[in-house]
Amino acid sequence: LILLMPVVKKHLKPKLVATNTDALVGRTCTVTEDIDPVEGGRVKLGDVTWSARSEHGDEIPAGARVKVLKIQGAKVFVETVKKEVEV
Repeated sequence: LILLMPVVKKHLKPKLVATNTDALVGRTCTVTEDIDPVEGGRVKLGDVTWSARSEHGDEIPAGARVKVLKIQGAKVFVETVKKEVEV
């Protein structure tokens, strides 16, 4: 019985999968309307357009690539994606 416990625990432990808005956090998307520090803007995440705010209060121009940090209600909080330099 002691030898079988690890196998039994492995099969009984549920695997958590991010769903709904939790699955969107960490994804990158494109800004469709300029994101203003006061009024916000809009981003296109998949096929859906979301209201967006900059997490750090930066102004982000349309067409920029951003990363989703969190979602509160119907607003997406984003930050600009740093471009990686290949060596």
